[in-house]
Amino acid sequence: MPAYETAVGRFKAAIKMDGMADLIGLYGEMNQAGTTYGTSLEHGFDAMGGAPWELRERYVENSPFFYLDRIETPVLVVHGSEDSAVAPFLGDQIFAAASEARKRVSTRNTKAKATPRSIGPMRTNSTFATG
Repeated sequence: MPAYETAVGRFKAAIKMDGMADLIGLYGEMNQAGTTYGTSLEHGFDAMGGAPWELRERYVENSPFFYLDRIETPVLVVHGSEDSAVAPFLGDQIFAAASEARKRVSTRNTKAKATPRSIGPMRTNSTFATG
C-alpha cells in the first residue's frame, strides 16, 4: 500500500487495486499447480535480497500491512476472488486489519480472475459506513 494512504489531509480517498501489502504472506503464496510466486521476492523485480527468515526487518519495513494503523485516508480495496497473481486473502487481510484498527475502509471482491478495473456493490466496515 503506497504512502499516500498515510498522507494526512492530502487525499480524499484511495483505492488499493489488489491485496499485495504483506510481503511475508505473499512469499508463501502458491497457485493451484504448486508454483510459488513470492519466492521471486528474493531476487526478482522487487528483490528483497533474501528470504524472510534472513531479512525479517526488511520484509516488515517494506510491507504496508504493518503500517495500517497510520492510514488517515479512506481506502477501497478491490480484488478479484479468482486472481491468480495475488491471492485474494491478501486483500481480505488489509480489510480485516484496517477495520480492526478502526480505519475507514471498504472492500469489493468480484469473481474475476484478475483484479477488476470496474467495481459494483461493496462491503464496508461501520467506521466507513458512518463516516
